[in-house]
Amino acid sequence: MTRRNPNISIHSHSLAMIAEPERIRAARRGEIMHAALGALGARSSLREPEAPGTTHKIDTARLERAVAAAFAALGVDPKGWKLTDEFLNPLSKAFTLPQFARWFGESTRSLEEAEIVDAGGEVYRPDRVVMGDDRIEVIDFKVGRREQGHVDQVRGYMSLLQAIFDKTRVAGYIVYLDEPAVVEVT
Repeated sequence: MTRRNPNISIHSHSLAMIAEPERIRAARRGEIMHAALGALGARSSLREPEAPGTTHKIDTARLERAVAAAFAALGVDPKGWKLTDEFLNPLSKAFTLPQFARWFGESTRSLEEAEIVDAGGEVYRPDRVVMGDDRIEVIDFKVGRREQGHVDQVRGYMSLLQAIFDKTRVAGYIVYLDEPAVVEVT
């Protein structure tokens, strides 16, 4: 009999998810949204230049390319999805939030889906980590409804980053893309 390595574990979705097509679709939508945001890159302002006193315009063509790239990268057929309602509108609205847009600004230094390994070898992957001179911000993107587990997840990321960057302030945020809303985690 082969001995099991205690440092390696397997994680998978629960069987209940397999029996619920709407949960599978919601999870897939979240993956596509995350991939689209990742496709925008670290320095990808979607705001078009604007005159003082005018409202922000979103570069929708770039956003459309990012969504298309996400579908392609994940091997998902876009047929059967309402691209405008399920992806483009929520993402466009999120970029109207000043704080959210700043995280994707041209001068922003960030890491997307960076892996953090804790002392026990467990791997964590926050959606975005923005590196400032005196502050680090960890951001997690969510679709669907708010859950307490989201706050706990971001607190865990904050704790790991604080241990790495012990003299730098670490802040955490959850972005609910469907609302849209930015929630600070304390």
